[in-house]
Amino acid sequence: MINKDALFSELESTGEKSVREKLAQGVYGSHKIHLIFEWLRQKEEERINAAISRADAAASRAESTTIEQLRHTRSATIAAWIAAIAAIVSPIIVTIITEILKHIPK
Repeated sequence: MINKDALFSELESTGEKSVREKLAQGVYGSHKIHLIFEWLRQKEEERINAAISRADAAASRAESTTIEQLRHTRSATIAAWIAAIAAIVSPIIVTIITEILKHIPK
């Protein structure tokens, strides 16, 4: 009977690349093959999970950046509207004040 934990520990020490090479060379006995394939599957699963985590983190950063850009765009739009309204209203206010001042006795 093979001690799975001991074998997995040995495989970890050997490294995935070397394990694959030794597997291809037929170094491991047939009684270990199913456990070696299980260990290699776990390694692949770890790589996939790490890639998913990196992709999730990148997506989260992209989402945060997009939200921040939308906030800046909204602020710029509001500022543009305020400037446009001020440009329209200012001459009217100046005209009204000028007319009021004309009617104030000196």
